[in-house]
Amino acid sequence: MTKKLTVAELLKMKDSLVNRKETTKNLYVESLASEITIKELPASIIEEATGMEERSDEYALLYGVSEPNLRDASLLAAYECNEPTDIVVKLFKVGEIKAIAGELMKLSGYGIDAVKVVDKQIKN
Repeated sequence: MTKKLTVAELLKMKDSLVNRKETTKNLYVESLASEITIKELPASIIEEATGMEERSDEYALLYGVSEPNLRDASLLAAYECNEPTDIVVKLFKVGEIKAIAGELMKLSGYGIDAVKVVDKQIKN
């Protein structure tokens, strides 16, 4: 049974909601035989990524993979990346990019379990 959220409860939760920590998750990447850490994406990055015609998943990974830092200048230089998103394609297989992007979206609150419909019908 769920409870109805009230203004009073939201006021009590203010500090924890405003100061909530960034959610992270570790993923094992088969082709690299290593773990990476992903972090919850801010709304601005999701909006930019979903508005892109190409490379939206790569863009999400560029900002969503926190360890290793895919935006590190020495990493981008070593892999001779013309665009920052080039590093994503050079490191991960296509299927891995899609899977990691999917995990990023779930971590950021998108997905089938993010909210649930509460169906309360009055029986006669």
